[in-house]
Amino acid sequence: MSVFRVQTFCAVILFFVGVFCEDMAQTQLVTMRKSELIEIVKCISDSKSQWLCDRLSTCNMMMPEQVKTAYSTCERSIHPKGRWKCSEKEVLYSSTDIISKIFNCVNDNTKKLTAEESKKMVEFETCARNLYVGNCKLTARGKQN
Repeated sequence: MSVFRVQTFCAVILFFVGVFCEDMAQTQLVTMRKSELIEIVKCISDSKSQWLCDRLSTCNMMMPEQVKTAYSTCERSIHPKGRWKCSEKEVLYSSTDIISKIFNCVNDNTKKLTAEESKKMVEFETCARNLYVGNCKLTARGKQN
């Protein structure tokens, strides 16, 4: 194999490792990526269903205290409009950019999770995924038919 091919191969590998590592950077999430959480929150927000927003709030209560505290502080600072207002005329968050900023703020304002805190985050992540699969995925399928 020529030196050029080896260099090209290495460059491609480094690119993909960099992209993968960026999405898997150290976060408070244990079993999901930032992109998955954003997709879940965006779907629930766009549903304009107060019931779904309330269920997401219930999931949020499963998070460890330091994450809940950071979330509350970050949400107030980035999204001062208020929380959990879903209706035909209103969405929870107007854009994925807001959701991403809140996520980054929470991540910046939480310490490394203990084993017990990680367990609580897994409970939150499972709850959020189940809410998404049970509602957003079914709604999307219904719209396609």
